[in-house]
Amino acid sequence: MTNAAQRLGKNRSAFAVLGFLAGGPRSGYDIKKAIGRSTSYFWNESFGQIYPILQKLEAEGLVECVGAEGRGRRQSRKYAITETGRDALKDWLAAPVSSAGIRNEYLLKLFFGRHVAPAVSIAHLTDYRRQLAHELATFEAFRAGYDDAIRAGRTSRTLIYLLAPLDFGIRGARAQIEWCDETIRALEALRES
Repeated sequence: MTNAAQRLGKNRSAFAVLGFLAGGPRSGYDIKKAIGRSTSYFWNESFGQIYPILQKLEAEGLVECVGAEGRGRRQSRKYAITETGRDALKDWLAAPVSSAGIRNEYLLKLFFGRHVAPAVSIAHLTDYRRQLAHELATFEAFRAGYDDAIRAGRTSRTLIYLLAPLDFGIRGARAQIEWCDETIRALEALRES
């Protein structure tokens, strides 16, 4: 592992920013937009995380400023990944995954749901199901666009890297919707007993 990758340690957010810069120069705003269009359903970063990370990566020599647009306080700096940054990203990509942990407030509230009436948990799960259905529709619309491109012969060697996480999201959303339905039925039965 490179020294740069070791210095970043377990700062997976820094590696996420490097990954987006590996696709071409971007400003912090551009990175946030790209995250919103692609990874936000499984990996999100806020502006409050991105800009300090960019400064740290620049100080480490992993990215460099390649220009600025705008004036004064509205000036937007564009960054590009350096060779050292590309090497650090490759090292991180090859390293074992430390954890695929999740943080889900709905599950946390359900875990402690025995302290309130079942109707409270049912309401939360109904809301969660609605959000999942919206995400599923979004994922399926993205997938349909890719399927249209595939049928038209517009594919690339990198398509699998986009489709695999998308299919994971589709399958996960479907499974979670089914779980919500079953759990809501179980809570309704508990409420009626």
